[in-house]
Amino acid sequence: MIPIVFIAAAVAAAALARPRRKSKKAISSGGGVAEGGVAPGGVPSTGEVSNGAVTPSPRVLPAECLGLTAQGGQLAGVDYIEFVTGGAREDDELPMIVSLHGLGYDNTAHIKWLKEIATPVRVILPNGFFEKTSRTKRAWWPSYSDRALKEASQGLANFVYFIQQCRPTRGRPVMTGHSMGGYVALDFATQFPELLTATVPVAATRSKRLWDVHPGVPVHGIHGELDNSFESANRYYYEMYERGLPVAMTSVSGAPHRITSKVAGPWIDALSSFIV
Repeated sequence: MIPIVFIAAAVAAAALARPRRKSKKAISSGGGVAEGGVAPGGVPSTGEVSNGAVTPSPRVLPAECLGLTAQGGQLAGVDYIEFVTGGAREDDELPMIVSLHGLGYDNTAHIKWLKEIATPVRVILPNGFFEKTSRTKRAWWPSYSDRALKEASQGLANFVYFIQQCRPTRGRPVMTGHSMGGYVALDFATQFPELLTATVPVAATRSKRLWDVHPGVPVHGIHGELDNSFESANRYYYEMYERGLPVAMTSVSGAPHRITSKVAGPWIDALSSFIV
């Protein structure tokens, strides 16, 4: 079996350092990043100078932000839930986590686990685009294909861009996801790395599309050893590691595909390591 990847602390500190924030870009209606664009509403003013003192100007919010509350709403066609952790106030400027549920769940699936994060952070929980019937609730695509995976990421691009503008946010979000949501989180990081700080996929492995395309941000995978896709995921992370990419994987002994208390601890630790 290929060994599990663990990055030495000194290497990880350099490899996982927060990249410098690029100039603001707007997302095109098709989900791509518009070159040289600026989000509607423009860049907030830094304030006016009077007698040597700076009077801060209020934040200028894009029109897309209208109607949103501190509990969530609908933004760029995506329904979402929001909450804060660590005793933070709803209007505090906070780091952000965007968490994507798996197939057959909805955006309430991760609430009980992510509320355990002790660090003050804003958690954003989008709902999958497609409504499923019978035993399933929501999905990120109606049936799997590499194109469907790519389009799911593109469908989230406007949302991820604007949620950072609409809510008081420090830095760029960490994106995480479980199973199907983990696939999307990995793919999103290959298409839109400038919108993220890092990605933490849980019980996700590569699709055909991800064999030759790798995320453009640091990755920390979490995978249960009893999961049928464990070996495939292990090979994927190890391949990225051998290419010198900033990646780590935590294997969870005795854990299945679903999120359990065994998985939740390492998951929260990985997320917290990217929150500054």
